[in-house]
Amino acid sequence: MSRKTGKLPMGSKCGLSLRDDPIARKSVDAARRQRIDAPFAISSPGAIVRANHSGHRRWRPVAAIFAITVGLFGIVQVLALPFVGLTEGFQTMMMSMSWDMAMQNRVTADLAYPFNAEFYYVSRYGMVTLLALLQPWLAAYPALGISMVMLTSLVLYVVATLVFAGHVFGTQRRWRTAAVVLAPVVAASAYSLNDSLPSGALVAAALALWTTPRRRTAMDLAGGAVTGLLLGLAISLRFDAAFILPGMAALAWWRDGVRPAVIRIALMGLVALLAASVVYGTGGLTILDPPLIGRVAIGLWSEPISLAHPLKVAAVSLSLPAWIALVIGLWIIARHDRRLAATVAIAIAGYLLPYATSLYQPRYLLPALPFLIGPIAVGLAGAFTSDTATGNMSRILCTSTLAFFLPVVGGQSEGPRAVIGNVWNAIDWTIWLARLRHDNAAAAQAIAAAGNDGQPIVSTGWSEERLVHLALVDAGFRPLPLDGTGRCRLAKQRYRRGGQVVDHIRLDVPFTGASTQRVHAVLVAPCWQTWGILSARTPSVVTFVTASLDRPTGVLGWLTQGSGVNWRPLVVTLPTDEIAARVATMPLPPPHRDRLDAVTARPPLLAPRPLLLGAPRFLPGF
Repeated sequence: MSRKTGKLPMGSKCGLSLRDDPIARKSVDAARRQRIDAPFAISSPGAIVRANHSGHRRWRPVAAIFAITVGLFGIVQVLALPFVGLTEGFQTMMMSMSWDMAMQNRVTADLAYPFNAEFYYVSRYGMVTLLALLQPWLAAYPALGISMVMLTSLVLYVVATLVFAGHVFGTQRRWRTAAVVLAPVVAASAYSLNDSLPSGALVAAALALWTTPRRRTAMDLAGGAVTGLLLGLAISLRFDAAFILPGMAALAWWRDGVRPAVIRIALMGLVALLAASVVYGTGGLTILDPPLIGRVAIGLWSEPISLAHPLKVAAVSLSLPAWIALVIGLWIIARHDRRLAATVAIAIAGYLLPYATSLYQPRYLLPALPFLIGPIAVGLAGAFTSDTATGNMSRILCTSTLAFFLPVVGGQSEGPRAVIGNVWNAIDWTIWLARLRHDNAAAAQAIAAAGNDGQPIVSTGWSEERLVHLALVDAGFRPLPLDGTGRCRLAKQRYRRGGQVVDHIRLDVPFTGASTQRVHAVLVAPCWQTWGILSARTPSVVTFVTASLDRPTGVLGWLTQGSGVNWRPLVVTLPTDEIAARVATMPLPPPHRDRLDAVTARPPLLAPRPLLLGAPRFLPGF
């Protein structure tokens, strides 16, 4: 062989063609099969990290400490899973609408503000349909049914994410598993009923199947069709699953090149479009309806979200060690495979750009999270198994896990969230969810008892108003058409069960962000006498469901100020977003309008809109 050219001399024995040399032909065929069977792992970052592994023992004690800490964090995250339940109003709204769908009833979830029900019907149609199909089971075992839906989704999401990260990034299973554990948003998304985790699980399964190596073109096309089916079902559960399409297209381009990728992408996209359209079509909707009604709802929302909010969401989605490992992993990937680095960038940017500042909750990130789990796993492997400069980061990573045991710093987002203090935060989740499950049941019993006695019920917030509706419907009461005229008809919903009638007065108007005081001043205060619920001489007994009733200085404080009313014992606790709700039964005197009128006003409240759920599709613009 020539040193200059690297070529074999003509006529030499080693220069025989593959046709004449069966041994050489077999070796080339074996290499070709390997290339087909594992197209990603041949030059994957994980394989490069393993190739650079020097076997030095100096990192082993640090890695052992890191493994123990991460394992402990994983265990405390699992502790909350037996207490999966309902934590927010949109979850009880989905449950109410699924009951109407299962019973083939007209949608009665919110007769005063039909757009509220219409928004959840359209934007959560797939999840509402799934819950309706499970309604016989949910009716008999509601807590168990909700838990099984979320836990099954969690298992599918984790397994599919591990498979996908292995296909694309080539890291060992232990590093992929550690990466998932270090992303608390994964486990926390299963703590309550939502549509993000089931949809994200189907997206993760589609990604795992999309990157599975196949030897034959027919199998490749069949896999693309099944991938499209999974993605279409994910889009029908939650439309933001469609935002992952740029990432899937980039994966196909990275593996196959431009021309072969076009066929796979076209087939997958067509099947996904058909699958989602069929599901939406069963409800008289089109695939364009969810983003259209979402745009209308965001336009109605009177509380603008700052540009810093998505950063806060990201901060509580991954732990501090995960962020450090992510930086290391992205550096390794960018250094060894720029096309893969570009693929990750396209996937993340393509998913986040449509959200802009409407990335309200950490669980919204689930469909795109597998593209981050892989780099995190690469970063962990590089830090603990490489003898390069990156290996020195193992001590920093190990030290960063001490943040798990610091005092909690975080906030509220559908429950307690933490930037540091993650171990204590996971324990807080467990205690809160256990209390919440018990107290939701007790609150529902108190609401049903008030309905049995014909006592008016007043709810002071979104989650409380939805709980009252679900509890009354579960007790056999059915909402009646709105009666009365003017604004008073918007604040009171009457329910009937046989000869029993109960009135539900709501101090919440959806999509406005109007304060409880303002809603009372505009809608409720002028109507007490009209309804005949209260009289100046004989106070009525009213059951309050509120999230701010810690002391008389709360909502009942300003509502009953100067009345001389004696507080009766609280009968049940009802944790909601603020983890401080109460249900109380007490005499309520006529409101003091002069005090309530002095409360600063919010923008005008929403007017009732026509119920469009029975139409073939909703009409955008309203």
